[in-house]
Formats: sequence, C-alpha cells, structure tokens
Amino acid sequence: MLGRLLLLVCLLVPSVRPAAHTLHYAFTLVSNSAGQSYFVVAFVDDAQIGRYSSDTQKVEPLLDWMKERLEPQHWETMTSWGKHYQNCHTKDMGFFIDRFNNTYGDRGPFIYQVNFACEVHEDGGVSGHEAFAFNGNEFMFFDKGNMRFVPVRREAEVIAQVWNGQQFSAIKHKNHMEQDCVQWMALYLRYGKGRLEKKVQPTVKVFSRESDGATKLHCWVYGFYPRDVDVRWVRNGTEEDSEEHKEILPNPDGTYQIRITLTMQPADVDSYSCHVDHSSVNGTQIYKLPEPDKRGHVIVIACVAVVFIMAVAVVVAAVLKFKRR
Repeated sequence: MLGRLLLLVCLLVPSVRPAAHTLHYAFTLVSNSAGQSYFVVAFVDDAQIGRYSSDTQKVEPLLDWMKERLEPQHWETMTSWGKHYQNCHTKDMGFFIDRFNNTYGDRGPFIYQVNFACEVHEDGGVSGHEAFAFNGNEFMFFDKGNMRFVPVRREAEVIAQVWNGQQFSAIKHKNHMEQDCVQWMALYLRYGKGRLEKKVQPTVKVFSRESDGATKLHCWVYGFYPRDVDVRWVRNGTEEDSEEHKEILPNPDGTYQIRITLTMQPADVDSYSCHVDHSSVNGTQIYKLPEPDKRGHVIVIACVAVVFIMAVAVVVAAVLKFKRR
C-alpha cells in the first residue's frame, strides 16, 4: 500500500514544461497504534540517489560514485535536514489528525506525505512544486508564484489559513526550492555527469497468447533508461485502449520495463502494431507481430504426403498380390 501511495504523491503536481533536470524528494510519515515511522527517498531525474529513515537516523547515498566522490560533510548536512523534516512533519501530523478525523476517523493508521521537487530547464529557468497528501489524498499545494499554500479539499482550508498566516513560512519554502535544492542538484550533476545522463535503448518483444478463448497481444518493453516512455497498441493508424493498467516497473540494474496487453480478433492480427517512443531513439519505433513459423506447416504437409504415399503403396501391393492368386 505504501508503494502505491508514494507513487500517487509523486504524480500530484506534474511539471508544466519539460525540465532538463529534476531533484525530487518524497517524504512519508506513517503513524499507527504501534508508533511512527518516517522515511525520505531522493531522486535526480529517474535515478534514486539516497534515503533517510527514522530507524537509521541518517542519510545513506545509494550510488557508489556518490559514496566515493562526495565529502562526508555533505551527508552530515543532509542528515541534519532529514532530522529537521522528521520533527516538522511529526508536528504537522498531530495538527492534521485533528482536522481530518471526521473524514478518516481517529484510529489510524495515518499516512502523511510531501512531494517536493526543484526543476532546472533548458533555458536556465528554475521552477518546482510541493504537494501535500493525507492517507493518499492530496489536500494542499504550495503556489510558489503567489507565495501561498492553496487548499484543494474543504478540510484543508483551516490548515492553509494557518500556514499562510505564519511569518516567513512561504519565503522559507520558496528559498528552499529555488536555492538549496538547485545547489544540491548542481553538485550531484557535476560529480555524476554521464552516469545520471545515460540513455539506454529499450528492447522490445511483441507476441500473442491464447487465453480464455481469446487472443491477447503483448508488447513487452524492457531494459530502457531514463524512465519516461510511451508504449501503445495501434490498429490501422488508430490507438487502441489496453484493458490493463500500464505501469512502469524498475529492474535490478537501474533500468525499467513495461508491458501492455490487448485483446484482439484473430483475423485482424496483421492490422496491429506496437509503437514505442523513448528518448534514446529518434522517432517512433514500430513493432509488428512476427510472421507465423511456416516450417511447421511444411513438416505437417510432408508427413501427410508420406503417409498418403505409403497407403497407396500398400493398396497397390495388395491388388497385385490378389491378381497373382
């Protein structure tokens, strides 16, 4: 459940224009009768670079080059930030439970999440977003342009009013997004250039399977990086809706995979194709189902012919033997 909620928060506020690079933090606080647990996951673009948890009380770099090239002092600073936000979000949790208890009850578990990111664009411009969610539902976001916290649920109006009334609160969030976050991202990109900007072309397999009396088409795209990819089934130039949710999954080696499935009529097999768009290749790559293996048909025909010839030979031999008698 936590994985799904984390994914939901990551998608709360999409970027309006494509970013050259993004530093993204996902904060999660879980509170129940057994206590609280807190963790933070950090990404540069699609690469997970570090994590913090209430169990370890420290930030851990997850990439070898980060452990080797960045000074220990940097990780001590990041650990201080992790502890700071753990304390802040723990205080927020109690405040939110009082406001949301009519919606979610007072027994828990309660999950508070913050999605925070800064983005540097191709033209050098800086943007970012910050969204807040409770038990998987977004309730407020930070409008950096207008320097205000904006509620998206009625229950959050009091929370936004309180936060907007706190002196320097909006300024602190804006500076953290435009200054601290951007400086950290520049540091990671400087030491990790080439590793963070790598592109791996996807491998694509298209095949069909019979299931419950129907033919299902499968387009499996795997081994690609970065994560963003567009995969779709097209029939005679028209995109077809897949009956299954298209979820991009991580591979152990840091690449990604996705598979989309479509039910079709067997007679129309030649009219379907899988279209794949990825930044590692130029233009849309189109993949059709492989031609049926005709060797099997040849073997069957040959076997039938041999059996037929043998049968004729047996009949002829029997007739000749009968005439001799």
